[in-house]
Amino acid sequence: MSDDRLTEAVLRLAAELPAASVEQAARTIAGTLGPEGGERVIGAVPQANYRRLATGLVEAWRKHPQVRPDELAAMLRTAAAARAAARAEGRVEVVWTGPETPQVPSRLTEAVVEEVVEAARHQLLLVTYAAFPYPPLATALRRAAARGVSSRVLVETRAGAGRLLEIEPAQAFVGIPGVTLYEWPPQQRRNSSGGGRGHMHAKLIVADRQLAFVTSANLTGSAIEDNLECGLLVRGGPVPGQLADHVDALIRQGVFRPLTLGGSGGGG
Repeated sequence: MSDDRLTEAVLRLAAELPAASVEQAARTIAGTLGPEGGERVIGAVPQANYRRLATGLVEAWRKHPQVRPDELAAMLRTAAAARAAARAEGRVEVVWTGPETPQVPSRLTEAVVEEVVEAARHQLLLVTYAAFPYPPLATALRRAAARGVSSRVLVETRAGAGRLLEIEPAQAFVGIPGVTLYEWPPQQRRNSSGGGRGHMHAKLIVADRQLAFVTSANLTGSAIEDNLECGLLVRGGPVPGQLADHVDALIRQGVFRPLTLGGSGGGG
């Protein structure tokens, strides 16, 4: 039998890693003779966050060598299955920043933005119309990068918004490690019958295809801290993955393209 530390290590690894990585760990463990094969387990997936979690698991296992490899592998698979079932259910919370009522209490958009960014262990997707340098968000993104998180940020550009934006939103993310910028180029947009052109107006944040915040708030200090804003925080279920997959598909199709400030894209 295992103690709480080994159980906690199993649950942490199953909670923070993709199902494929958990299964790879389980297969590798099952193929060892015991904790002495721990280095194989730690090296089974070449990813920093995996190695950190696998190291914790192996260290806990070495203190309880009586746990057989097949038992530990079964523990991992059971924890992963339970986690997958919980995520499949999905939960939706209203995030209302502004005057509150008993029906919908106020919750700071700032706190939810930080919660989603801090939850990411692998990938972040941020989509916004406007953005100004906002130190709390920049700090959270830097911490995410230190965890090995890659962040994609899709922003509106001055070329796309015309006179409606005075500064390039992408400037808010310059110098933040782990961030790749994307734009919706003006030439990819459909002109209306009146001669107008659409704006890149969506606002959302998705962490690891498992947690999504869809909001009216731009990624600016006033929107996040001061404005009356409304959004939905979606935990689990298919929606976070669908949002991320949709943006991924549009990137592959060339509808959204990498943005380099000062280059030939919308920045400049």
